[in-house]
Parts: sequence; structure tokens; C-alpha cells
Amino acid sequence: MGILNTHKQTENTAVLLSNLCAKETKIAVVGLEAEGLSTALYLASKYRVIGYDSSRDITTIIQQQKHPVKNITPNNFIGKDFFATSITNLLEAAQFYVITNSTDKLTFKKATAAVAKHLKVGDVVVFQNIENNSLVKENSICMLERISGLLNNMDFTVAFTKASTTSTKLNDKINAVESEDCKTRKLVHNVFENITVLTVIKPEKVISTSVIANRIETALKQQQPAKKTYSVLLKGITSKKNSNELKDSKAIELYMALYRKGIQVKVQDNHVLSSKVEAHCSIELTTTTSQRFDAIVNAVEHDNYQAMTRSDYKNNSTSKTLFFNKLGNNRA
Repeated sequence: MGILNTHKQTENTAVLLSNLCAKETKIAVVGLEAEGLSTALYLASKYRVIGYDSSRDITTIIQQQKHPVKNITPNNFIGKDFFATSITNLLEAAQFYVITNSTDKLTFKKATAAVAKHLKVGDVVVFQNIENNSLVKENSICMLERISGLLNNMDFTVAFTKASTTSTKLNDKINAVESEDCKTRKLVHNVFENITVLTVIKPEKVISTSVIANRIETALKQQQPAKKTYSVLLKGITSKKNSNELKDSKAIELYMALYRKGIQVKVQDNHVLSSKVEAHCSIELTTTTSQRFDAIVNAVEHDNYQAMTRSDYKNNSTSKTLFFNKLGNNRA
């Protein structure tokens, strides 16, 4: 039985990363205090993530795309494959668990117990930012084994991560992964590859896209108060100027903010393929159009868009059309 379980564990570890990347299985982040939610949202930019917390009050607030103690807004959830729950049974859908550290020992034990009840052969459990205390580590593994009836390093594997700074500071980096199984250490490193910085979401020092969308909507209502529906041409959708990158694009966030206001938005960007944009965020690019818009927003400062003047948009504008830069300020 032990030999079969060991073989199965090794086999599962070998394919788990590809299944996670293909979104055929899920990561569960257990414990949604400030650090936990930050970790969950960051991982959700690449993987399917379940955020679990035993407090229904906390998950209800998070389901509203907020957090009770952090300055988290709906913008932080855009493009993230994530949902929050307090239903323990939903942990069954995961194969990779991240148990976040908690200042409260009882909360930490409850989180470990919740995972243990749904642990399966081949699963991986990561304890995040655990203090370098061998007794804490041994007790955590013992709890997993006792409740699940499975054996560590035979049926499932465990890893512990340490942070280079305290969890309350920004830009925490995983600089060490400890596990008795080398395959698990490598797997954990690979899961966090390209998103190794577990950033605690910080208060926005720049103008948020919701504020920019409000500015545009307000100006449109002042310009044409009788209209019920407004149209906007968004120039640029990529995350950087003169680039085809889409990850963390503020222009996509602005599109969504305007769309949620009931504004009809069309997007142009000749720096990226329309198929790439549609695959990334299900937004359809408009190559050419003769439509006249209520507003034209230069959302990305591509050189060719920066060089354009109002006269270059004569086929898409009227005397009442408003022009904005990426901050939602009127553009000359």
C-alpha cells in the first residue's frame, strides 16, 4: 500500500503543475486575512483559486469585492480567477493548498484542520510564512495526518515557506521553501514562478480606474445631460505603451469600469492582435469604424496615438465629442 501511494504521489506531483496552469484543478488559499487575500488574488492572476475562510462575515464582504481591513476595491479583482467561500466542502475541489499564517493560533489550527478533512492522495499543502519553529511544523504535519488518515511523504506532501520580511510590509518575497521531498520543493517554486512577489495590496497612491471612469461620466453628463446612453472610443488596451503586453493593463480595468456604468465602449489598439486581446479578456477590438463617439479616451500613450490631434478623429467625432487622456482629464 505504501509503495503504491508513493508511486501515485510522485506521479501526481509531476503532473500537478501542468494541471494548475491548464486550470484543470484549483489552488485553495485558506485564511483570508489581509495577507491571505493578497496571496489569493495574486495567484488568481494565473491559476484558479478558491479563497476559504471560516468566517462567513469575511467571505461575504470579499464576495462584494472588498476587504474588512484592507483598502481593496473591485479593481483588484479584475482578471482574477477567484471566488471566496466559507463552505468547507468546496475545499475538496483543490489539490494545492496554501495555509496562510495567522496571529491567532486557534485560527491557524482550524485552518489546518479544515484542509486535513479534505486531503486526498497526491495533494500538496504549503504553510506560508511559518516561523522557523520545528515544533510548529511537526504539530502541523501531525494534525494533517491524524485527521486525514493519510501519511506525509507517502500520500501527500508538505512545504513551508519563509518570507524575507514580515508579512505586514510590502513586496514580501518567498526566499526559501522547505520540504522533505525535493519534487515538492520544485513544484512550489514553479507554482510561484513569475509571481514570486506576494504583494500585500497597498492603498492606491495613483488615481484608480473607477475614479477615472467617474470623471469621464461626469463630464459626459455635463456636456450632454439629455442623453441616456453614452459612447466611448478607447484608444489603447495594452499595459505598456508601444507594447503588446496585456497583463495588469489599467486600460482593461478602465474598459470594465466604463462598461459597468452602462457606457458603450469600443476599443482600438494596433499594437496587439485582436485574437490575443479576446483570449485574454474577451474584449473585441475595433479596427476601423465610422461611428461618432461622445468621448475619445487616449488610454495608452502609444507614440502614434499621442501624435494624433482632434482633426485626426474627424470621422469619429462631433463638435460635442470630449477628449480625455489616460487619467480622465480633458485633452487638448
